[in-house]
Amino acid sequence: MESQKYKEKLRHQTLKLLKNFTGDIRIQAEKNLYPKLTASSNWRQANCIALTISLPFEINTKPLIQQAWQEQKQVVVPITKNDSQMDFFQITPQISWKISSFGVKEPINTKLITKEEIDLILVPGIVYNKSGYRIGFGKGFYDRYLADFSGLTASLVFAWQINNTWQPTNFDQKVQKLYIGEK
Repeated sequence: MESQKYKEKLRHQTLKLLKNFTGDIRIQAEKNLYPKLTASSNWRQANCIALTISLPFEINTKPLIQQAWQEQKQVVVPITKNDSQMDFFQITPQISWKISSFGVKEPINTKLITKEEIDLILVPGIVYNKSGYRIGFGKGFYDRYLADFSGLTASLVFAWQINNTWQPTNFDQKVQKLYIGEK
């Protein structure tokens, strides 16, 4: 239980930092981070990329979505279900959206994409350790989904989101590749 309290403290502290990291410095940090992913073989070889529609304090995924579409890649985003599960659905520039109970955009009337069809999942998170374990929002959606996912996983991370002072649990799923921005 001590570990959970510590993880919650780290989550809260880092969320505050993310929310306060704004303006031109943040925009430039994101611009410097995107090519680390998009120039990688993970990105280049992926035909179907799963990611989230970012919240204002998260690394902006809109440029990645636009680039994926320009490169003729299929883009999918999650829709959460009541049983702490989620599925991914295809999005296109013409798709309609609704706001979920978590305050995130979710596509309406779109095609379900199976785990087997997804090549790369960009996993969101708040705190990471150098081994690729992450502290997310605490609901376990991604850990459940990734438990039997056989494709590639990656995250975009600001250097100050790396913290090695916490221990993952058996439930936590490791992200295979962290693309880390400079401090």
